[in-house]
Amino acid sequence: MAQFTDNTGFAWPLEIKVRDIERVKSYVKGVNGKPVDLLDVAEKGDFSAISGSVQTILQVVFWLCFDEIMANFDREQWDKDHQSLYEYLPNEKTKTPIQKAADWFGSRISGEQVLPLVKAWEEALLDFIPNPRVKVAIQKVMEREEIYQEKVIEAAEQNVIRDLDRSTAQLGASSGSTLEKSA
Repeated sequence: MAQFTDNTGFAWPLEIKVRDIERVKSYVKGVNGKPVDLLDVAEKGDFSAISGSVQTILQVVFWLCFDEIMANFDREQWDKDHQSLYEYLPNEKTKTPIQKAADWFGSRISGEQVLPLVKAWEEALLDFIPNPRVKVAIQKVMEREEIYQEKVIEAAEQNVIRDLDRSTAQLGASSGSTLEKSA
């Protein structure tokens, strides 16, 4: 079974069950504006609602982990820990228990956990797909997205280095001209 670990060290099991299909479909809108239908993904390979959107995947994972979240979320403790926040932001106190549970869950996922969470989601999705041909097609889509993400990261790294070099050169040029004027 797929799993990911949050920033407290808790290992979250991730498995798509039939009961989760309606929850996800009812509460998560995909990048295409339509409800995320995990059966469409599993049966037809219709990846359009979730493709490329980490935010959508995080929402789907919330609902896949919902029972585990509610079993571990202590709302009274959460409210006690956030009492000073409620003084400054009273709307936070009026959130529903599910919204507070989502905040609690989200507070346990930092940047380091996102990639392992997405990988666990992909593994859970592949485990759920009954049709081997659809499974292979979705694996190919996932591989292409991984290659695309690598290229985006490489481009971002090159841009950061280029901008840093440019800033360093400008800083050196401007400090040199300031020294010349003051001499």
